[in-house]
Amino acid sequence: MDGDALRVDWHALLETHLAVPRSALRVPRFKVVGNIPYYITSPLIAKALTPPLPERIVFLVQAEVADRAVATPGSKAYGALSVGVQALCRAEKLFSVKPGAFHPMPKVAGALLCLAPLAEPLIQPEESARFRAFVTGCFGRRRKQLRNAVAGATGAPARAVAEGLRALGLDPAARPETLPPSQFVRLLRWSEGL
Repeated sequence: MDGDALRVDWHALLETHLAVPRSALRVPRFKVVGNIPYYITSPLIAKALTPPLPERIVFLVQAEVADRAVATPGSKAYGALSVGVQALCRAEKLFSVKPGAFHPMPKVAGALLCLAPLAEPLIQPEESARFRAFVTGCFGRRRKQLRNAVAGATGAPARAVAEGLRALGLDPAARPETLPPSQFVRLLRWSEGL
């Protein structure tokens, strides 16, 4: 099938093609594999991580994107993409691909990124959109202290946020990039009670 990967409803395609040709067996699992144009990487990863999740996602992406997806808390590359991906998947940068492997040759290196959904994801499907918005809001204030980042992302008063962070055992003066994905999940769920 030809079409725009961002517009095609992958899950609808799956429903119509679940039967193996010449077989009565249904194939409930699927994989998403592609060489992604660099300018649509983030939206395409977000789409691939929309439930129901595939068994595997393997994308050839810009090397910088792969580095961000697998980054650890406190590292320079760690950000909203890292948290969003790692809350749902185990991310692995399989190998790098030099620009000379392509024609025409791009100005940046690529990398093969494999995302394997966690058996027990940190967030529930119904939380996905809210989680993504919350994390993006916190990292939009990356240089701010956690109390100000969360206050900005939620609209709650900084004082109430600081008290809540202390109650959760988090340092209000910490930076968002120091928190692992599990802490962002705790923060989201706490903030929804404000």
